[in-house]
Amino acid sequence: MKFMIGIEASALIDEIHGFRSLLMSETKIVDVYELIFIFDNLIEAELAREILKEGEIFEEWHDLIVFSEGQEGESFFDYGFISDKNEKFLFKDLLCAFSICSKDEKMIEMANYQLDEHLVFKTKTKEGEIYFTDRQHDELVERICQAYDIEASFLDLDKLAKKR
Repeated sequence: MKFMIGIEASALIDEIHGFRSLLMSETKIVDVYELIFIFDNLIEAELAREILKEGEIFEEWHDLIVFSEGQEGESFFDYGFISDKNEKFLFKDLLCAFSICSKDEKMIEMANYQLDEHLVFKTKTKEGEIYFTDRQHDELVERICQAYDIEASFLDLDKLAKKR
């Protein structure tokens, strides 16, 4: 799991002659999605924000989680996007992340059927599968896991993001 920063510009960026080119030449943009310019470096993201503020076209700062692989849920595009470089990005502040702990694979499989309708994204890491849902669904996830006698272990995305 990798964390990046998205700096969103107003649609006016393309109406101001040369402004997009200026932003591209003055900062180290890693990827782009529509009006969101993606950075893997805090200093570069802050510089981009300042350039956009100077032009009065800064819209929003997004903390993002990026994946090369994984399975999108039905509501993926409400919580993320796929960039021009085909990377999958999720808006960190909208999500909760968890893994499931149990020795009973059948119970995990059954819980997955119920969890699927609430999943935004699922990916495999060397530690196991990580599931993402709307951050307001954490209690629902816990109840589903309790119903199948399995345990959900929630990840602190804020703490993980600070380690970047």
